[in-house]
Amino acid sequence: MQDNQSYLYQLCQQLNQKGLKPSVGLLKSKSQRAIPMKDIIRCIQHWKNDSDAILKTEISSDTEQAPQELNLEQRVEQLEQQVSMLKQHIDKLSR
Repeated sequence: MQDNQSYLYQLCQQLNQKGLKPSVGLLKSKSQRAIPMKDIIRCIQHWKNDSDAILKTEISSDTEQAPQELNLEQRVEQLEQQVSMLKQHIDKLSR
């Protein structure tokens, strides 16, 4: 599920900003969601290959509701991080 990958990638960035190397155990313990192990492993592999890359997600025409386990402040923070990652990616592509 793309939503899980985006969420995990954000966790990786948060851990990296704190000086921690993202790992399966760290992601599993820090995640506030029940996420399949295969998604965590896939995210770690992606992170190790290119920690500056942004996950390629398809924009769906369906509007999705924010996960119930996130409060509004957490969701805003998550969206701000996504915007920041997208800006970095655009800058990288425009070079």
